[in-house]
Amino acid sequence: MAAAPDEDAEAFMRTLTRTNPAAASWVLDEIATAHGERHPSPAAPAGKASDGDDDPQQVPAVARRLREATLCWLAGLEALGPLLARHEQGRLIPWAVQLGHDWLTVAQARPGILDEDLVAWADLASLPNPLTQFHHRTSFPAPHGRLACWERARSQLRQALADRLRQRTLPVAPTSPLATERAWFLARQIMAKGHYSRVGRHIRLSDLQAELDILKDQSATYVRASWQWGGRKVDSDDVRWLSTHLHHVQGGTLASPRPPADRMSPPPRFFWQTYSPALTQSITADVLRDALIGYRDLVELNFPRFGAALGLYSIFPVRAEGVVVMHANEPQPQPATVIYALRPDTTSAPQDQPVVDLRLSGELPPPAGSFWTNVGEDRSGVVHEEALLPYHDRQATNLAYRWLAEDLHAVGWLERTVSYSD
Repeated sequence: MAAAPDEDAEAFMRTLTRTNPAAASWVLDEIATAHGERHPSPAAPAGKASDGDDDPQQVPAVARRLREATLCWLAGLEALGPLLARHEQGRLIPWAVQLGHDWLTVAQARPGILDEDLVAWADLASLPNPLTQFHHRTSFPAPHGRLACWERARSQLRQALADRLRQRTLPVAPTSPLATERAWFLARQIMAKGHYSRVGRHIRLSDLQAELDILKDQSATYVRASWQWGGRKVDSDDVRWLSTHLHHVQGGTLASPRPPADRMSPPPRFFWQTYSPALTQSITADVLRDALIGYRDLVELNFPRFGAALGLYSIFPVRAEGVVVMHANEPQPQPATVIYALRPDTTSAPQDQPVVDLRLSGELPPPAGSFWTNVGEDRSGVVHEEALLPYHDRQATNLAYRWLAEDLHAVGWLERTVSYSD
């Protein structure tokens, strides 16, 4: 790619983005690094004379290249594409474009505004009320350099991807552990309205559906609505998702996915002290197992063409081995810590439930021994360490999304990693 003439490099990118967008993204960044700059541009940008700067009725060539690059990335992203760029009837919505003073303005048209997918619009950059005709309008330096349109198209898509990752709302199957955690997390917000003592460990579906119906009625006349209680926000997309998910819930109640605390007497100073070492160990093992399943669900449903370009997914099937550090015979002065490694599991099939093997230790670092030596010194997996809060609702979700964000950052699909907490 780096050595090829510009025309051949463009052709390679068209093939690579449709085949494996993760590999294409990594290659794009490697080429930019090799050149020592993000947008190496020739002294006289190729094709600038035909970009339409002097003819407002002609679609600039740079806009055509940018839209083609966007379509190629979207083809590689498959089902995820419409979540990152507006589509109508399965197609990327039409663009109105204007090139002036080497700045390109792109506006995403509302239905019925444009008859073609790409149209030159002479006064687009100075429209007084663009939202009446367009969903969104943006201006940026025209991407003239080598493969610059591919970088620009990716940057637009990865901003939308970063938003989805921050919100933890990528699609998963209703049976995924991440769907179970999301349903309980949202249901608690809606039923508690900031007062969590109102909600026990089970929520009647009839009561929850009644609250969802109220919220849907309130948002019926808005494109998007949101509600906030106790610092937590729920929006209309969450409400619609939860209402649909309830059709997959068996029985008449929605239950917390984790067991309750087992040390409520005498009353503890900190809530994590209500969980015994044995229960903390059990919950942590469940969380790691659900996180690995959830990570696999996220990749296979949303990034099917990324495959082995994603670091953790490339070693599936995996097993988790580690140590939960928690004082056994005295009040826990701080949250428990889990130290674990994720390693390839040659004894399991790809869709088997991941094996999780956690030991319990009363000191940090754990005492020397064959098990800890294997965890700390075996280079076949990366060792992780983090605090445990067994009462958090989305621990598996946070872990799965963190692993995914690290993998996407490594191949250039995230500008920076994302931190997750509740």
